[in-house]
Amino acid sequence: MIRALVVYDRFPADTKFYRVYVTPEEWSWIKLCHRQYGNIAGMEDASAEACERLLQWMEEAGKVVRIQELEMSSAQIIDASQYDYVIHTGYLL
Repeated sequence: MIRALVVYDRFPADTKFYRVYVTPEEWSWIKLCHRQYGNIAGMEDASAEACERLLQWMEEAGKVVRIQELEMSSAQIIDASQYDYVIHTGYLL
């Protein structure tokens, strides 16, 4: 399993952090979300589909063991050494 930290911005409302454990197949589409926002015009189709899929996937946090929303405070420092990758993505409100 690949361990990833997903930083999901819902700009300007909030930012959520998720710890996910994914298979190589899942990673192949999740990585397309990095530095992409789900509702930006002109995005490549593959990235747009991946961002939509990731948004739906994140809604499963708490229901699926491999996806865990992290409770973070603004003063908390993330130890990135426990992750294989970090993905920064989101949705502009």
